[in-house]
Amino acid sequence: MKFKTPFHICGSMLLDSEYKPFAIRPKRFRLTDDRAAVQQFLQQSKAEEINLIHVEFTEALLTENNGALKDGPALELLDYFMEQCYTQGFYLAITPITEKIKIPDGRSEHAIRDDEPIFAERYFDALFRHVNRFSRRKFFEYENLVAIETILALETFTAKRLWAYLHHMGCFVQHFFLNRLLDVYFLDRGPIPPELEETLKHYTQIQPVNWFPDPEKIRINSRLAGIPASAFSAWVRDSGSSSFLPCAVADAASKSLYRDLPHGNGGAEGFITLESAGSTDFRLEFPCTVASAVFRPSMREKVPVEIQGRAVTFTLPKPRYGVVEVNYDSSVQPHFTAYVLVDPVIAAPSDALWLEPGSHESIDYTAAKTIAFKAGVHYLPDDRLRPVSNHDVYLAPGAVLKCGLTCENGENIRIYGSGIFDGTEVRRNPGENWKGRADDAFIHFFQGRQITWDGPTIFNSPFWNLVPEGTHDMSIRHHKAITWAVNSDGVQPRSCVNLLIEDCFFKCADDSIAIKTRRASGMHSRNITVRNIVTWNDAGSALEIGHTSQSDILEDVLFENIEIIRTVGGMCHIYLIDHSTVQNVRYENIYIEQNLTASPEISFTISRNFYSTDDSRGRIRQVSLKNLHVDGVFHGASLKGFDAEHRIENVTLENVYVHVGDKVYRYEDEIPYHALEFADKIRFVK
Repeated sequence: MKFKTPFHICGSMLLDSEYKPFAIRPKRFRLTDDRAAVQQFLQQSKAEEINLIHVEFTEALLTENNGALKDGPALELLDYFMEQCYTQGFYLAITPITEKIKIPDGRSEHAIRDDEPIFAERYFDALFRHVNRFSRRKFFEYENLVAIETILALETFTAKRLWAYLHHMGCFVQHFFLNRLLDVYFLDRGPIPPELEETLKHYTQIQPVNWFPDPEKIRINSRLAGIPASAFSAWVRDSGSSSFLPCAVADAASKSLYRDLPHGNGGAEGFITLESAGSTDFRLEFPCTVASAVFRPSMREKVPVEIQGRAVTFTLPKPRYGVVEVNYDSSVQPHFTAYVLVDPVIAAPSDALWLEPGSHESIDYTAAKTIAFKAGVHYLPDDRLRPVSNHDVYLAPGAVLKCGLTCENGENIRIYGSGIFDGTEVRRNPGENWKGRADDAFIHFFQGRQITWDGPTIFNSPFWNLVPEGTHDMSIRHHKAITWAVNSDGVQPRSCVNLLIEDCFFKCADDSIAIKTRRASGMHSRNITVRNIVTWNDAGSALEIGHTSQSDILEDVLFENIEIIRTVGGMCHIYLIDHSTVQNVRYENIYIEQNLTASPEISFTISRNFYSTDDSRGRIRQVSLKNLHVDGVFHGASLKGFDAEHRIENVTLENVYVHVGDKVYRYEDEIPYHALEFADKIRFVK
């Protein structure tokens, strides 16, 4: 195998010998004299597609007291390990001294002993000259060696002792390797003490790296098994960290009805998922020059994007969801769309039955409090996950379940974690089952209570994404949908009571939110809150109540802090085709960026169409809208009641703001009406 060494670090990026970014997928291993442990580790690393191993030696097993190498089982296993890593294509970073550097001398305030540099020099000299018994290569001839850590316990040094130690060790490293090895300090060992910062700054060979970030701060998926990769790449880091690390970009598609922007001119789409506890830096690299780049949503909180040739960089100060649009203004460059989905860190369960990737012929959902799926691809019987009452399901970052979910009459259930439900191999039934239960839904909860959905991404759903039907006391949080099939509504609540939908992202080819009522689910729906949502719908409406409206009452609905970054249909949209009375609905802090069809932002209709099942029509009353933000132009309202008895009544609008570039204007004119039939005029509070 041809290894692309030596490596370089430039601007927090790890580069190979061709000065191209190297997508590191590292894993750490402590080498002792346990051959079985070595074989198991190498086998697991191959299965996980690890490409760089950081190996820590146990010098007490390898050396005599004076630092000379000691021939024995440990040295033989080192030879075996080195040769196996070389032949299997693993890059290596080494820490030769792991224990002696921590032993105090007992005579002074310095933990490092007076004779430590002499021991280390003798050890380094013998190690680097050592001839492998299997390949006859000298240690320093292994081309897969990329980095060395000469210090790992900075708390044992004063500035003077550290300078002397680095000077002595550097002589031997550079004598054998020249500048071919990166001399690193792994920051997960601990922060650099302030009194040593100046020493390390002057000794420029030492480069602090963060290849093993704290999982309590950031969790990055370097690969997503089972989902094709996109045409562009992503690199992320905990803001201020020394190292950008690769983050998987999975492929995506769109069903765009009006403008082929997401992947126009032969471009591509892709989505990024990760967990972060704070600020995160991003670097996205594309196959061609970047002419323009915008992060959306951008009306409420702008995110500056810097263009650097074929790359863009930006920072998200906190977990959030959004889209980077690249080259949308160009008629000649490919268009790229990156869906950036950053969740807060979601704690893994402490009491769980962990399932390895693979095909699961059966699952005992009661075997533990939580069934947890490890990273990798999972196949389930009949392509369905079937959670049961009083038990939870956890999807670890990088877990990809090739299935949907069905839960009927479940209680006290939590589905959580930032893994993925992938519908690519899940069958879509012919036709459209719109009269009965939502059994065709990709994720379906029927008449349960006390249910929480928190974190999973839905990818390439074949039909309705997530349908809570007749549920009570359910919460949906951090639900992301990257879907493009017809009827892929983001969330479609049906006759729900006490439903909370918050902190979600929907990229759909139908309604993002579609609140419905069905006889099969219940005749009274109330207390539904939808807040802190980012939506992009390629068809249908962004925020819809209807069309199906078979219950007697749907009331007490709140849409709050909604950012619509692109829409082709209704925005604040109620469309009743059956006999429901819809009342007490509030829209507050609604941001609309790209109204591609110039539709009225407020659209309420009572009508009859192909999907109607009732002989009588409904009513809309007591609707308030407050703080409506629009991009460029306010297009107004369309109010269409059905007849004198089935009217639209008591609608108020307070504050409309028009965004033009960086300026924001309060709208002071009269409301433009596209239609006003069997409806009261909106009471406009300016």
